Amino acid sequence: MIYTGIDYHKRYSVACTLDVQGQKVHEARIDGNVPAAFAAYFKKLGTPSELVIEACWNWGVLYDLLEDTGGVAKVVLSHPAKNRIIADAQIKNDRIEPRPSPRSCAATSSRASTCPPARCVSARTSSANAAGWPACAR
Repeated sequence: MIYTGIDYHKRYSVACTLDVQGQKVHEARIDGNVPAAFAAYFKKLGTPSELVIEACWNWGVLYDLLEDTGGVAKVVLSHPAKNRIIADAQIKNDRIEPRPSPRSCAATSSRASTCPPARCVSARTSSANAAGWPACAR
């Protein structure tokens, strides 16, 4: 199994994929955040990847896009407040941030049931906010 972390921005994303030993398999900047660019990234990997994205300003759109992308085995949403490794890092840039730890991906995957699918949250943003889930900004 391989694991991919995506640092999502308004105009581009940075993706980094690691194997189970933590060795970098592939890393790339995905300009435009368009479905074809994400599909090309995952096609280049050659094997399905478990994916971790941070619950950020527009996570719902990215979640839905990636869930339907070939080469993505599973999409997991990580809670921003629990991303202490990134927040506490002295060196913070896009080339370091998206690197997932296989151990943290596995831990996040085991808690994935607490993260609702984006389409569920976008359909009921007021109750999602009351439950403490980030709302989908569409």
